[in-house]
Amino acid sequence: MFKKSRSHFRWRYQPRNKIDILMLDYISTSDVMSTTNMILLALKAFWLPLAAAQSPDLDKANKERIAIEACCSLLIQINQIYAAVGLELPNYMLPSNQRELIEAWNNSQSKTNSTSNYSSIEEQKKQIGQFNYDTDSFSSW
Repeated sequence: MFKKSRSHFRWRYQPRNKIDILMLDYISTSDVMSTTNMILLALKAFWLPLAAAQSPDLDKANKERIAIEACCSLLIQINQIYAAVGLELPNYMLPSNQRELIEAWNNSQSKTNSTSNYSSIEEQKKQIGQFNYDTDSFSSW
């Protein structure tokens, strides 16, 4: 497979806009995990599956495992973003069994009673945990 060798990667970026400054300040001061781990987790979830797909050194099973782990990390992050800013999860993002329960409950309600098709923010936080980042999902890579 891969030769065990150390690789050194250096990247320097001087942010020039307020949004990049906000993001990099958050990453550098957050106590969620180390700065390096935050950056690597994001890069691995976003770019590793594409790199793996092009790698002749990985078999199909490993490529699929990397893709599944990355997609799971991204879905967890989507849930956490919605919860962090106080948005309700869209119906299409709910697990199918939860959608069916919500639809059944909504169908049993009076038409004059306005109901939401989504879990409340507090229910979403309970479902996904309060920012429980899985830092070990890519540990073998």
